[in-house]
Amino acid sequence: MPTVIPEKFQDLLEKKIFVSLATLMPDGRPQVTPVWFDFDGQHVVINSAKGRVKDRNMRRDPRVALLFIDPENRAGGGDHRERRGSTHRQAGEEVPGQG
Repeated sequence: MPTVIPEKFQDLLEKKIFVSLATLMPDGRPQVTPVWFDFDGQHVVINSAKGRVKDRNMRRDPRVALLFIDPENRAGGGDHRERRGSTHRQAGEEVPGQG
């Protein structure tokens, strides 16, 4: 079941920032990639080319973590928020209302 992004993330979701996407390699090691994202009002949407490492990892194991870092707020180490959850759409699948 996908994890809904809480309201406290709203300010970061409205900015053009990268998020760090953590997925799991087949042997269980983490793989972290900076990615652009969109927000559909409930879920973070990440675009990935089919066959890339993050795509293969998410298809095999939908558990992910996202780290949102606000580059404009660096005081005290910066404003950051983490969210753990799982994917629910796979790369290459049509997003409703967009094609």
